Amino acid sequence: MTQAFNSLGTTIAPYFGSLLILSTAVKSAEDIKLLNTDELSAFQDAQAAAVQNPYLFLAAVLFFIAVIFAMIKLPVIKSADQQPENAEKVSFNDIIIVPGLIKHLLLAPSAFLCMSVVKCLLAVF
Repeated sequence: MTQAFNSLGTTIAPYFGSLLILSTAVKSAEDIKLLNTDELSAFQDAQAAAVQNPYLFLAAVLFFIAVIFAMIKLPVIKSADQQPENAEKVSFNDIIIVPGLIKHLLLAPSAFLCMSVVKCLLAVF
C-alpha cells in the first residue's frame, strides 16, 4: 500500500511543485541586466520566496502530523520473546506450503521492477 502512495506522489508532486515554485514570472537574462540594484535585489528575494514558501508549508504540515502522532495513544509493542497465550507454533515448512504464496513471492519483485522502471521513465520525460 505504501508503494502505491509513493508512486502516486511521484506522479502528482512535480505538477503541484511546478505550480507552487514556478508560479512567479521568470525574466530573461536581458531583462535582468536592465534592472538596477534595488530592483534586482527585490527580484531575487521574490524568487527565493517562491522556492522557500512551499518548503516552509511542507515543514509545517509534517510538524502538524508529528504533533498528531505524539498526541494519539499508540498500542504498546511487546518484545518478540513474549508470545500470546493462544499463539500457535508455525514452522517454516507450513508457511511455504500455503497455496498461492509462492506465486505472490515470484510476482512481487517483477511488479516492483516494472514500477521502478515506469517511475524512472516518468522522471526523464
